[in-house]
Amino acid sequence: MKDNSQIIMSTTKLLVPISLIFGIYVIINGASGVGGGFQGGAILSVVLMFRWLSGEGQGNSLVTLRNMEKALMLLILLFSVVLIGQNMQILKEYNLDQAWLLLINILIGLKVCCGLSIIFFRFVFYEAR
Repeated sequence: MKDNSQIIMSTTKLLVPISLIFGIYVIINGASGVGGGFQGGAILSVVLMFRWLSGEGQGNSLVTLRNMEKALMLLILLFSVVLIGQNMQILKEYNLDQAWLLLINILIGLKVCCGLSIIFFRFVFYEAR
């Protein structure tokens, strides 16, 4: 996108850091309450969309996003299976309940960010023809 409007460029440069900080806040704060991973991941995917609209994110690769999403899903499943196999004894023994929730929320947030970004870029690159 070479002919971006100056309004779009300056607005996205203002909104990207705000959206990034807010998305991270929602993910981290969601570990102490209900949810957070999905909502924060959706907000973080907006950062990639803003970057694409401003012309800075033209090098985004669908292959990289897909591989990251697969790796994150594998990590989520691996951690869950290990803890279920241990009957959650590791968490009780070392009092890691909050750390576990935070880790899972971060992984889910990043996975949702990758997934929603893939959907956006698929529409942009392939469906907009």
